Amino acid sequence: LATTGLVLLLACANVANLTLARMLRRDREFAMRVALGAGRGRLIRQLLAESLLISLLGTAAGLLINYGLTRFMNRLEVALPFPVQLAITPDWRLLLYASVISIAAAVAAGLLPALKATRGGSNSMLKSGEHQVGGRATVRNLLVAGQLAVSVVVLIIAALSIRNLVAAATLDPGFDLRQTAWAQMRLVPQAYPEAARARAFVASTLDQLRGLPGITSATIAAFVPLNDHFATRTRTVYSDA
Repeated sequence: LATTGLVLLLACANVANLTLARMLRRDREFAMRVALGAGRGRLIRQLLAESLLISLLGTAAGLLINYGLTRFMNRLEVALPFPVQLAITPDWRLLLYASVISIAAAVAAGLLPALKATRGGSNSMLKSGEHQVGGRATVRNLLVAGQLAVSVVVLIIAALSIRNLVAAATLDPGFDLRQTAWAQMRLVPQAYPEAARARAFVASTLDQLRGLPGITSATIAAFVPLNDHFATRTRTVYSDA
């Protein structure tokens, strides 16, 4: 989530930089609007509306890509001995989240250029002095510097993630992983209301597994090492010492 936020920040800085560069060519237009009676607030609302339109188009394109990818993934056939079908469906909370993010991105990417472009009156807008260009260039340089800084952070996070994945893949757990298999089993409480019945079923299952060809040993465990299985409430029904 933090990495996604940094990438979004990069995109906002990039759009803000492009918007600010576009504003440099619209000084005369803004000056004419101010001379005709348009206030600074009206100009800021216009520029924010343009940024909001861009962000809404980007959000719509992202949702369309998401919809197409989910349909494609739902049609995939997984090469497994048993049938597996993905069921990824759109969520209204995702749409609400995307709408809020698009509005926030529009404000973040459009507010600074709008304030910068509408600073000063009509006379200062009509004059294309070097102090204005220098001021705009300073803001653009700051945006570029911010983009570079965030890009370095994202690249460092990506490098650390790759290193962690490589280290996890080559980790020696102290036991043989290639010839070890595990499966998760849950006994339905309604079918096994008594602990003695559950213990008898587990003992019978272990005996059958140990009798299979190629099986050296079999046991049960509440927690499997190097696995994401965390039990909040565990009831021991069988102890295989």
